[in-house]
Amino acid sequence: MWLRFGPIVLCVIAAGAAAWSIVPWFAIQQWAAGEQRTFQNAMAGALRGIQAGDPKAVWALCSATAAYGFFHALGPGHGKVLIGGAALASDATLKRLSILTVLSSLAQAGTAILLVGCLYFVLQIGSADLADLVDDDTAALVVQTPNFFGQLEDLDGLAESVHAAGALLIVVTDPISLGLFKPPGEYGADIAVLDGQSLGLPVSFGGPHLGVFATRISLVRARFFLVAKPAAVTR
Repeated sequence: MWLRFGPIVLCVIAAGAAAWSIVPWFAIQQWAAGEQRTFQNAMAGALRGIQAGDPKAVWALCSATAAYGFFHALGPGHGKVLIGGAALASDATLKRLSILTVLSSLAQAGTAILLVGCLYFVLQIGSADLADLVDDDTAALVVQTPNFFGQLEDLDGLAESVHAAGALLIVVTDPISLGLFKPPGEYGADIAVLDGQSLGLPVSFGGPHLGVFATRISLVRARFFLVAKPAAVTR
């Protein structure tokens, strides 16, 4: 058996190793990263257009996300490993495998369009609309600025509306943005939280994250101090 198929296997391995050394993988990775950034910039621009009220931006965003999802799914990835494994287990033909790959890519692109459609309606909801939903049963309103898409929320007058209903205003922010824009306290926020990963902290015990929780003195109920004293050293 080995004498019959051994040379074929060795030739396949040698051809694969030669192709691996000849193909400019680094250049391909750079090209793929550049195209990915192009799609992402297009999607970000379309999101800004939607926020500005441009009706054509919705179709631009759908087109960009559909193309991004299709080519991303069409390339190598975990999904292709599963499809390839299923094909080997079921003796599927190459034609059937190719059709399944294209269909899965189209399904991912369709899912992206569906998510974008839902996102379009979410973007129409501003902080002022959320303030109208606050009533006597609301404990707190949480607003993130810059939000998930990097856009700044208009928080002027929001704290007054929230406090009038007897609720607290919690603002989730980014530490880098505080160097350019007003801090949550100047908007009347009662509690501010942020993640310090964007500060460029090195990876240490637990990762590069740093959670910060700040509140007004009037909401502080207790203070805890931890003091570390070095043990006595006997020489």
